[in-house]
Amino acid sequence: MQKIFLAKHDAEERRPAGRAAYTDVFGGALLRLGGEHPRLCAVTAACATGRAWRAFSDAYPGRTFDVGISESHGACFSSGLAFGGFPTVYAVYSTFAQRAYDQVFHDICLQGTRSSCASNRVGDRGEDGPTHHGVFDIAALRHIPSIVLAAPRDGRTLVRLLEWAVAWPQPVAIRYPREKRRPTCRPPRVAARPRQGGDPVRRGRRVALFAYGAMVKEAFKAAELRAADAIHGRRCAFRQAIDGEMLAQLAEDHETLVTLEDHALAGGFGAPSWRRSRPATFASSASCAWASPTAS
Repeated sequence: MQKIFLAKHDAEERRPAGRAAYTDVFGGALLRLGGEHPRLCAVTAACATGRAWRAFSDAYPGRTFDVGISESHGACFSSGLAFGGFPTVYAVYSTFAQRAYDQVFHDICLQGTRSSCASNRVGDRGEDGPTHHGVFDIAALRHIPSIVLAAPRDGRTLVRLLEWAVAWPQPVAIRYPREKRRPTCRPPRVAARPRQGGDPVRRGRRVALFAYGAMVKEAFKAAELRAADAIHGRRCAFRQAIDGEMLAQLAEDHETLVTLEDHALAGGFGAPSWRRSRPATFASSASCAWASPTAS
């Protein structure tokens, strides 16, 4: 295959010295996986910034494709590569992935191709303005058959999820923020199939916290503010992590159930839990200040 670049990206992303950003962790893992999987391709839609992406491009020029600002084509092209026997990682900003909804459904998920979508810059992007807020991707994808939604809680989790996604025989969508990674969490044991229930990180009473992806660090902060035995925390790597049986059990012996996510309330990680949580009080916290107040 011929290397294709429709846009040139020379600008480095500037960030404070210290811990690596999620984007750098992702790029490093992708570079290593490119060596382990000789048919793995990387596709992006004008998001090929940073040293990490260029490292993959330099190492594997015949397997790197930038389709420019054409997210829908990038999704369809990724599906075509997968059909041809080339598993694909499609890197795209969360907010702009919305342009590819039709292709993600018809060409990737309905066909069940080995295409992984890595959505960067999720959550409230603040300085980038409302056009870049990545707060609708879970709601857009959660109802589509065959796709697995996942979110890392730190850099090491991102690496493990990407390793798993590349080997998984069906579509996977991984969402991660732009911020620096949290290095202190233990790397997860990613099962052969997505597990429901999440991993308990703290046993407690009264309040049960379910944190999705990068919001795990906020759950830790919340637990530190309350009494040591008051918080029961679970970290969830997969969107399917809250299952009804576990939720009903926790609702019986906890006063309040809380979900934490960097997504709009409507259609987000915690949305289905509202209908299952009685008799306990249920609260959902999202990073999007303009989420619908009528979410159910």
